[in-house]
Amino acid sequence: MNPPDVSSLLQSLADADYVVADGDVRTNREAQNLINLRQALRPHEERLDIAWCGATIARVFLQHPWLQRFQLDLWSEPVYNDEGGSFMSHYVRFHDAESAPDVHLPEEVQDAEGTFDPDAAADLLDSEHEDDEYDLCLPFIAEGNADSCTLTLDRHVLASPLASGAVSGLAVARLLWPDHESIRACAPRPSDSPRHFATAESTSA
Repeated sequence: MNPPDVSSLLQSLADADYVVADGDVRTNREAQNLINLRQALRPHEERLDIAWCGATIARVFLQHPWLQRFQLDLWSEPVYNDEGGSFMSHYVRFHDAESAPDVHLPEEVQDAEGTFDPDAAADLLDSEHEDDEYDLCLPFIAEGNADSCTLTLDRHVLASPLASGAVSGLAVARLLWPDHESIRACAPRPSDSPRHFATAESTSA
C-alpha cells in the first residue's frame, strides 16, 4: 500500500498565521485548522508513545530469555546550568531483576559462584537502555514535572504476545497498563483483558 499523500493537506496549512485585527492577536482560518488538527492528532501520538514503551519492554524479554521479572524506576528532575537556567532531565534504572527457572544464564549476569546476580543483570539492562530514558518516561511522567514512578514487569503477563511472530507494542501496553489514559482515550479495553499484572505507582519527587 502506498503511503497517503499529505502534500495537499500541508499546502492548505502553509498560510497558517497569527494576525492583529482590532487590537487583538488572532489566528487566521488556516492557523485554526492547524490547531484543530494538532489537537485531534495528540491522543494518537500519545498512544504511539506508549506503544513504543510496550514494544521496548517486549524486546527486553525477547532479547533476554533468562529474565523473568524486574522493576523499572522512571523519574525526572531539574538540572541547573552555570548561567542560572534549567532543564528537566529524565532517568531510568532497572532493579530487582529475577531469573526465569531452568534457563541458561549468560556469564554477564552470573556471580563468582555461577549463580544469578541481580545487580549485574540490572547493570546490563541499564547499559542497554541509557539512550531510551526520555522516551520511556514520556507516557508516565508529565511533561515539565519533577516526578517518579515504578513499573513492575513480569514475563508471565506477556506470555501470549511474546509467543507471536511480530509483537505488537500496543497489545503489550494494553496488557501492562490497561488503565493508562492514552489507551483508554483511543480504544476500549476488551472485557476479558487481564488487569493489575503490572503496576505504575507514582510518587511525587
